[in-house]
Amino acid sequence: MGYLVKTRAPINVFLLLFVIAVTISQSIFNIVWLIYGVLIFIFVYVLFCRYCCRVFITDNNFEIHYFAPWNKNVTIYVEDIVRIDYEKGYYDLTARKQITRFNGALQYCYDRIIVFQKNPQNPVLYLHVNTRAFDFDKILKWAFEKKLLDKT
Repeated sequence: MGYLVKTRAPINVFLLLFVIAVTISQSIFNIVWLIYGVLIFIFVYVLFCRYCCRVFITDNNFEIHYFAPWNKNVTIYVEDIVRIDYEKGYYDLTARKQITRFNGALQYCYDRIIVFQKNPQNPVLYLHVNTRAFDFDKILKWAFEKKLLDKT
């Protein structure tokens, strides 16, 4: 069973790993760097790396694997999906649907996939994803081909 859509790891993850590597290497020589490193890690994570994930779509499953262990991975059966809608983050200024309007601050460095399901207990899922540039468009293309993408 092959993947219909398989996204790559976001570049932001490598930035975060670089911050961790520099913090560890510098804190060996100066313990103050440990404090700086934690603060820089929190800043980079919150601003750029929240909801970093890889998306895998097969014939049967729609899976989101987050890099941070505190974000729960999501698996949805494709047959349970009624339709999909989306909202893009601040970075795509030409997007038809955006999470927020520009108010002078960069707020949302991730995209949102809104999945409408047949499941009556949880009919709507708001899934935050932060994928590599242009990989989100692969997901939208798949949804369009499956006639799941909301046209409005």
